[in-house]
Amino acid sequence: MADETPVELLVEVGAGGADVEEIDRLTRELLRELRELPLESANLVSDGQPSRGAKAGSVETIGLLMAGVMPTFLPNLVTFLQSWLKRGDGKTIKLKTAAFEVELPAGEFSHAEIHKLLRTLSAKPTEARPEKP
Repeated sequence: MADETPVELLVEVGAGGADVEEIDRLTRELLRELRELPLESANLVSDGQPSRGAKAGSVETIGLLMAGVMPTFLPNLVTFLQSWLKRGDGKTIKLKTAAFEVELPAGEFSHAEIHKLLRTLSAKPTEARPEKP
């Protein structure tokens, strides 16, 4: 659709027992692979504040990526992320938008859970409300 706007996803990479260097390596590995997908954007997150004594420039936040994805591509992105998680290392991913947060463990999501996730991620912030039990 011509009026679709990308969903901005904050992607937080984690791994049980991993140190900072390992999280950074996994994050950069995921970034390289995301940049091969038809996303609107994929970048490391920067807090913009260099540490004291560091050269001028922005500082990357370890383990965080920002991805811009069209709502129609969200199912493919979730499938890709599940595949990436299954490669081992006890990795986890948290996806966050302004209205939603979900953690993707290395396990499986049911068909219903994937559809609920995609509906929530592609909803406009005012539309994204938790479903009543």
